[in-house]
Amino acid sequence: MTVWQSMLIITVAVAVPVEAFVTLRRNRVALRQDRLEDRGAFFIWTLLVLWSSAALGVGLSVLSGASLGHIGLGPGRSDGQALVAWAMSISLSLLALGQWIGVRQSSRLRRRFRARYQDIGDLQAYLPSTPSEQALFNWVGLSAGLTEEVIFRGVLIWALALTMPLWLAAGLSLLLFVALHRYQGTSGMFRVGVLGLLLTVIVLMSGSLWPAMLLHASVDIFNGLVLWRLRPATGVE
Repeated sequence: MTVWQSMLIITVAVAVPVEAFVTLRRNRVALRQDRLEDRGAFFIWTLLVLWSSAALGVGLSVLSGASLGHIGLGPGRSDGQALVAWAMSISLSLLALGQWIGVRQSSRLRRRFRARYQDIGDLQAYLPSTPSEQALFNWVGLSAGLTEEVIFRGVLIWALALTMPLWLAAGLSLLLFVALHRYQGTSGMFRVGVLGLLLTVIVLMSGSLWPAMLLHASVDIFNGLVLWRLRPATGVE
């Protein structure tokens, strides 16, 4: 293993997760106090961390000898498995869109989803409370859908697979991905685990991050819009 490869694994598997955990913990109290400037600043900081971490991971990967294709940023495969992966991504993305449309239009569905999202852990403290915060939150959702795929299912899987079987690298990447979402509570972590598993399968089947990025970004954006619609301030039942 080269020095660059060692730096890559330490950065993506240790430094980035530790920084994310410390940032979330530091901001939790301020956000629970509903200080709007803190929440907006937190969203902006999150955007900077996501994109800088992804850029650093890609840069170290290239220095370690990886091509963009190795870390999933190429076109991927063009066989039947890739077609199935794209079909899964598009279908589930449309399902997320339909869920948001349904919540917007149906009071009955809003009541059902409010009950489903009772246990979201500390995620409640990070939800936006003003339209301007919601706009930033949408950008966070889009950015997370793109950059987290680069970090976890692109760079990290490739880096870990240098020293272990691919299936084990993918499994460890998934566990780390779920662990970093522990602030969403038990049920939230379960949903993240299911989504992460689907995203991992899509990447391995297609050989590319692009279909996983589409699904991940769609889920994050539309779930954010659903939670915005369900906020108590709407007064809509």
